[in-house]
Amino acid sequence: QVNGGHGTISASKTGLTAGSTETITFTPDAGYKIDTVTVNGTATSVSGNTLNVTMNENKTVVVTYKAIEYNITVTDGKATIGAGSEISKAAEGTAVTLTANAVPSGKVFDKWEVVSGGITLADANSATTTFTMPDSAVSVKATYTDAPQTGIPTEPAKPENPDSPQTG
Repeated sequence: QVNGGHGTISASKTGLTAGSTETITFTPDAGYKIDTVTVNGTATSVSGNTLNVTMNENKTVVVTYKAIEYNITVTDGKATIGAGSEISKAAEGTAVTLTANAVPSGKVFDKWEVVSGGITLADANSATTTFTMPDSAVSVKATYTDAPQTGIPTEPAKPENPDSPQTG
């Protein structure tokens, strides 16, 4: 039995004899992996995607699959799903929001740089942007540049008046 979908379970044969061994094969959908397997309600470890079960009684095998999550590394910012809590992993196809950290003194946000993962950002020049998680790890970093100088421009120094008497 498969709980929650995202894959199949199949037995190698039918019409088993008491004491025989049955090979159960678990086939997760693309982007999914085995989460839990139980035999008659008891959690059971699985090697690869198969399980050998000795048929000494009626057995109910249940598998649950979960999405494979890939790492997200964010330098000078954070990744979230929507406005939720910060995340460090996401499944393929997840819409991930990036938010740059507070701007350091004397700097302004410049842009996001994709370090690895080959993603396309919705707006690399915005301190908050989004991307769709691929089927691999992603690394991005927020970059900052010097803030433009602001204030009252100063007048250049005036030359001395040549008509004023020289003292000395």
